[in-house]
Amino acid sequence: MAEEHIAALISENFLNEERFARAFAGGRFRIKQWGRIKIMQSLRQHRLSERVIESAMKGIDSEDYSGAVRILARRKIATFQLTDRKRKYHGTLRYLVGKGFEAELVRDVLNQILGETDDYEFRT
Repeated sequence: MAEEHIAALISENFLNEERFARAFAGGRFRIKQWGRIKIMQSLRQHRLSERVIESAMKGIDSEDYSGAVRILARRKIATFQLTDRKRKYHGTLRYLVGKGFEAELVRDVLNQILGETDDYEFRT
């Protein structure tokens, strides 16, 4: 009996892994401001296929994503009382990588925001 109900829900598109994955990824990005890495890890914990996960990740707009990194980086940098650029850089890098954003993207954004001094490019 339960199997029949589940089959009916699937056939009527009420149970749909792709729809769940898209909604989950979009919500985690917009509401919790997670990066792609953390979202993908969480979707894998839900035991979704890589195809479904890739489809869900395509729903996150690239411009919105890079804009979110810039906004979060500026907010985090503003919380530092220090004037030392290296500490601001590394603290913000750790914060954003911890939220699941790609380290290379974060480095590029931080180099744009904080700039470079004395030909030193901030790298970890």
